[in-house]
Amino acid sequence: MKKIKAGIIGGAGYTGGEVLRLLLLHPAVEISFVHSRSNAGKAVSHLHQDLIGHTSLCFTDTIDSSVDVLFLCLGHGESRQFLAHQHQIYQQTYQPTHPQQQHNKRRQQVITKHVRK
Repeated sequence: MKKIKAGIIGGAGYTGGEVLRLLLLHPAVEISFVHSRSNAGKAVSHLHQDLIGHTSLCFTDTIDSSVDVLFLCLGHGESRQFLAHQHQIYQQTYQPTHPQQQHNKRRQQVITKHVRK
């Protein structure tokens, strides 16, 4: 059976630690990364001491986009900001703006203004 690749954003907090503990025990899940800006490079078990001996994972400040599922364990309101930032990066990387798109957007605004009058 193929394992599901999972990533955790905000793995240094309480919620991230609990999600990590549950996923480590799940037979069908492989944890690809545990993200933490402030703890990058440190062992996960250094912060979550209940996981000593259960994992050799380290926190990272990079995100593996090949995961099947992503758990957002950030503080209040931070998940929305994180997703908005990731969406901007996605658009810039995979959907570059073509000059014609800008022209069409401007034309649409002018038409909408004219129709409302």
